[in-house]
Amino acid sequence: MRNFLGKVCPILTATLLFGLLAVLAACQPAPADPPTVPTEGETTLMTPDESTCTPETEKPTSPAEPRPAETQPAEATYTWSNPIRYERKTPALRDPFILKVGDAWYMTGTLPPYGLESEANRTKGVPLYKSYDMTEWAFVDYIVKTPAESESKWYSERFWAAELFSHNGKFYVTVNCCAVDGSNHGFLFAVADDVEGPYTVMNPDAPLALGNDAHLFVDTDGQTYVFASNIMYAKIDLDTLTLLSGWQTPVTPVKGSDAWNGERPGVGFEGPFVLTAGGKYYMFYSTWSRGYEVGLASADAVTGTWTMYPDPMYGGMAQDRCDYYGGIYEEGYYENQDKYRECGHNSVFEGPDGAWWIAAHAYVHGNGTPMLIIDRLVLDGERGILCLDTATGKTINGPTYGERSVTYDPANNEAAPLRALDVWKYADVGAVCELPDEVDLLLENGFRRSVRVVWAKTPDTSAAGDFTVSGTAAYGDREFPVTARIHVRDVSGASCDFEDMKAGDTAFGESLTNAFSVNFQMYEPIGRGPAVIVEENGNRFLRNTAYLLMEMTLPVKNGYALSLDWRCLDGATAGGIAERLGGLVLRGGDQTRFSHYEEEAKVAEKCIGASGMLVMPAENGFRVVVKTFDAASNAVTHTETFISYSNGYGFTTLSVTDRDGRITVYAGETLLFTAELGDVGSYDGATHDYYRSVTVKGADGVTLIQVDNGFLTVRPALHIVSRGWTAFDLDNLKVELN
Repeated sequence: MRNFLGKVCPILTATLLFGLLAVLAACQPAPADPPTVPTEGETTLMTPDESTCTPETEKPTSPAEPRPAETQPAEATYTWSNPIRYERKTPALRDPFILKVGDAWYMTGTLPPYGLESEANRTKGVPLYKSYDMTEWAFVDYIVKTPAESESKWYSERFWAAELFSHNGKFYVTVNCCAVDGSNHGFLFAVADDVEGPYTVMNPDAPLALGNDAHLFVDTDGQTYVFASNIMYAKIDLDTLTLLSGWQTPVTPVKGSDAWNGERPGVGFEGPFVLTAGGKYYMFYSTWSRGYEVGLASADAVTGTWTMYPDPMYGGMAQDRCDYYGGIYEEGYYENQDKYRECGHNSVFEGPDGAWWIAAHAYVHGNGTPMLIIDRLVLDGERGILCLDTATGKTINGPTYGERSVTYDPANNEAAPLRALDVWKYADVGAVCELPDEVDLLLENGFRRSVRVVWAKTPDTSAAGDFTVSGTAAYGDREFPVTARIHVRDVSGASCDFEDMKAGDTAFGESLTNAFSVNFQMYEPIGRGPAVIVEENGNRFLRNTAYLLMEMTLPVKNGYALSLDWRCLDGATAGGIAERLGGLVLRGGDQTRFSHYEEEAKVAEKCIGASGMLVMPAENGFRVVVKTFDAASNAVTHTETFISYSNGYGFTTLSVTDRDGRITVYAGETLLFTAELGDVGSYDGATHDYYRSVTVKGADGVTLIQVDNGFLTVRPALHIVSRGWTAFDLDNLKVELN
């Protein structure tokens, strides 16, 4: 399960001003924890029993409220001691994420148990803690709560590696979740108007995507990105929780590093954390070939090529981990290598002096309880960002150990405001487009402040197109211009234009997404193999070795009409791929994006019948598959038929209409079949209502499939699936919505 990277450490310095964006990052636990019995001479910071205690539900009266600003001295000293001891009633968190809001720091992370456990050991959700000194942490609440098992939610198990993210006056939570049986391992999002909640789950029916450690980042132009382990990123619209591009994989492991390079069996990269500084972008991530360590990559732009620094800058090392994973143990690599066996999955936050600080969890040698580590960071000309040992003033391979302190001016510990970030909004023709009441003000060091904004006018969505609305944001005695970039989509029809894409281009990603005039959300849940543009006899088409899925994300009210050129590939053209997957998914479930839907063992409450009706081209015709539900085995299965059509390996224009519970499919001018849907109902454990009666009739009116246990969602939905032996023409795809 350790196939993603944990977050890396936060970094900052009072003299150097950087950029930081709060992001959601999640990370799975490092390999098996060391023994819980401390060795002689070491201090037990928390017993195993204490690490599993439940937080108090009331907000404690301590720590004390901060002093009024007028009583603060001209110079202050902040003192801490690593590792930080949690209070007895605070469980030992892994994957700590810290966000400063006002005068307080808020922390979330992973509660024990840290692995997939039995139902009796499920965590209660996403915890939130508050502190005024980063040492004493008061429990606030579970801001996302574990649903009852009877609710059959996909996120009923394992809330780990949660992150907090502040953006345009709202607060977001990202967290890794899955079902009790471990399926649907993906990203959960929640939103609130206040950092302490209440939070509303934004995707209660399905993960945004399968994966680990979602982390949010806002670029200096206001565009929002979501990063994830392994390491990949995509543009995202947080209003509708929609991916605006395909996943990109910008980081390549370093070749020839004896430390760790991500190419060892069983070792991956996880927990990305992204920030900006001095015109460059930095990404922290974690890996575990030598213990648990934080590495760093940099780029000139979010969408550019990220270059890894060859060696980690923060972490812990253990000989047994090196022996197991093949890493090279380097004596004395870390300043406190005799203290920590691992340290990682970091976040970066605004410290008391207004600079970058890092937070991570660590295990000391001889103790099996994770502990909080914080340190100050500084920008280094050669190695990017490093840990600053404030006791000596030197940079080290952190973390530090024992008492440290920083002295600063509390009245002058904030960087100067730079500019207000643009707001990106996406709307449909005729729909209401609400602009936020607050926007992000970027400071010179990369941190942000949420400030009120006054807009010049209300957006006009009467026609499709791109336009801007100007506004003014006030901060102190200054005013800052701000721009809302608005994209209005015409949802009455969709077409694609791949004019700029040439044979040999890798199609998957932003270029493919932007070819559509209306939204298709792109997924590639089985790997990220090349989806290549191929040209043959004047036709450009997409050939996949990965599993590519496009899901129409626009709201379909009454139905749609589709025209698409589709073909079955011969073995040579398919590149030897054996799977004959691919086709049009009609009335697909909301989990259609997931590759697991064909596994017969998946029960209905765990897999919501991802493929509704699947039309798949074959060498001499079409397979028509109807998802059904077997009550006896409580499993989602399927019923299918074959319709002859002598298309061979040539492109055939498939035309589909789907409205009012009736589906009609043509191949060229030939009617293939009609499907009549009825008996709306649900099944135990199913989240949505489904058509349970499905009748498929051929062109001659003869019934080909008749089922009374159909599993086709009532919601009109269209999905394009392509892998291996099927492909669609890039120049002839049109959709009309009703």
